[in-house]
Amino acid sequence: MKRVATKITLMFCVIAMTIGTTSCETQAEKEAKAEAARVEAEKVAKESQPAKYTITIGKIATTYLDVIAYECDDSGDRIHESECHFKWDGNKSQTFTAQPEAKKLKLYASYNNGSPTMTFGMVEGWVQVAYPLKHGETTVINLDGNTSVGRNMP
Repeated sequence: MKRVATKITLMFCVIAMTIGTTSCETQAEKEAKAEAARVEAEKVAKESQPAKYTITIGKIATTYLDVIAYECDDSGDRIHESECHFKWDGNKSQTFTAQPEAKKLKLYASYNNGSPTMTFGMVEGWVQVAYPLKHGETTVINLDGNTSVGRNMP
């Protein structure tokens, strides 16, 4: 009888150890799944927030700067535009909320090196960089004297 009781006790110990190990593994798996779900929820929440962009001007030898910001989809098609008007003695930045389907930003700039009423100092063209837009983030674009402007759209 003692042998049977010892075997039963030993069997219960083995079962208890197996259940304990299994529940630890299960707990670790649960924690890993919970962490993966948390990361995915954060990603979904971020992607549901709109992309924003801020256009700032640095030191530019001009009396004013006008910028048209074209929001584009993945294929480069324009889906929305915003206009910024800067004066050298006034506003230095403007922030916009992009359309939900916007993936990149292309800028067309025009400025006058002389008086705003004179046309001989007029310079205009495409900023030679296409800026990526990411949901839940603000893309900051600084336009200054080193910004490359050309005839071709980037």
